[in-house]
Amino acid sequence: MQNIKVAVILPYFGPGGAEKMVSRLVSGLDQREFHTEVFCVKGEPLGNDMEQVLQNKGIKIHYIGKKNGFSVSAVLRLFQKLDCFLPDVIHTHQSSCIYAAPWAVMRNKPFLHTMHTLPEIENARLMRRLLTNFLTKHNLMTPVAVSNTNQRLVAEYYGLQLAQVPMIQNPVDVKRFSEAKCERDDVFRFITVGRFSKEKNQQMMLRAFAEFVDKGYSARLVMLGKGEEEENLKGLAKELGIDDKIDYVGYVNNVEDYLKKADVFLLSSHYEAQPLCVLEAMAAGLPIISTDVGGVSDVVTDNGFLVSSGDVQSMAQAMEQLYLDKSLREEMAENSAANAKPFDVSNTTCGYSKLYRDLATRK
Repeated sequence: MQNIKVAVILPYFGPGGAEKMVSRLVSGLDQREFHTEVFCVKGEPLGNDMEQVLQNKGIKIHYIGKKNGFSVSAVLRLFQKLDCFLPDVIHTHQSSCIYAAPWAVMRNKPFLHTMHTLPEIENARLMRRLLTNFLTKHNLMTPVAVSNTNQRLVAEYYGLQLAQVPMIQNPVDVKRFSEAKCERDDVFRFITVGRFSKEKNQQMMLRAFAEFVDKGYSARLVMLGKGEEEENLKGLAKELGIDDKIDYVGYVNNVEDYLKKADVFLLSSHYEAQPLCVLEAMAAGLPIISTDVGGVSDVVTDNGFLVSSGDVQSMAQAMEQLYLDKSLREEMAENSAANAKPFDVSNTTCGYSKLYRDLATRK
C-alpha cells in the first residue's frame, strides 16, 4: 500500500469547529496508507483533548510558535519543518494557507485548502484574498467546501466550475454523541455551543429567550463557550432579567453529556458554512432552532426550525412551539439523529483520503 505523506496545517488547536475537524480527520486516516503530521503555526501546546487524540495515535504535532501579526521568521521555520518532512500533499485550514502556500508552490506540491466559512469572510484580509485568488486562478490550490451551499459560493467567488470545488462535509463522531449517557431530570434546557463573538450573535438568542420566559415558561439556557463578547452577553442577560436562568459552562471536553441532557439546540449566527456544533447536536438527537445562514439549511430540514438572522420574535416563537409540543419535539429529535448519520467521521475520512490520493498522483 502506498504511503502518502500529508502535512495538515492550521493556526492552532483552539476550541473551534475547524480544529475539531482536523483532529477527527487526521486521527481517522488509515496510517498504513497515510503518514500524516500536523503543523500549528501559532503558539505552543494547549494540552486539550483534540491534541491528545492525535498524540495517542502517535501522530506528530509541530508547533511553529508564531506571535501576533504576519511573521517572515514563522514562514522560514515552517519551511524548515516541511523540508524535513517532505510531504506529498499540503492541506491547510484558516489563515495557515498564507504560510504554507509558498512552500507548496516552490516545491511543486499539491495544495488543498478547506473553506470553513463563507469565502468573503475567509478572505477578508487583503493578503489572503490576493494570495488565494492567484493560487486558484493558476490551478495551484484546490479549495474544498464543507457544504453544498458553500460549494456553490466558493465556486462563484473564485470563478470556478462547481466540479472544480470538491465538497467534503464536516465530520461528527456519531457514535460518541448518540450513545452518550446522561441522567435526565425535569428541567427543560435550551443549549448552545460556540465562541462568544459578534458573528455568533448570541445577543439575538438572549433576547429571544427573554421573550420566551416573559410568557411564564420555565426553562434554562445552557451556554457552552467563551470569548471576547462574554462580558457583554452577561451584561445583556442582567439587563433583560434572565441572568439567573442561564448556565455559563465555558469550554468542556464532554460536550456530548451536556447535549444529551438538553431538549433543544439553538444557533443564532450571522453567518456559517456548515457548523459542526449543529451536526453534534443532531447526532445527540436534538431538535434545532437556527438562523437560516450559509449551509445550515443543508442540514436543518425536518429536524428543526430556521429563522431569519436577527429575527428575535421568530426564534422565540419556535422555542415556544417546541417547548409546548412534546410530540413535535420528539419527532424532530428522531429526524436529527437519522439525518446526522451521513456526516459520520468515517465518511469525511473517506472523502479526504480519495482527494489525497488523487492529488498525490496528479502530474
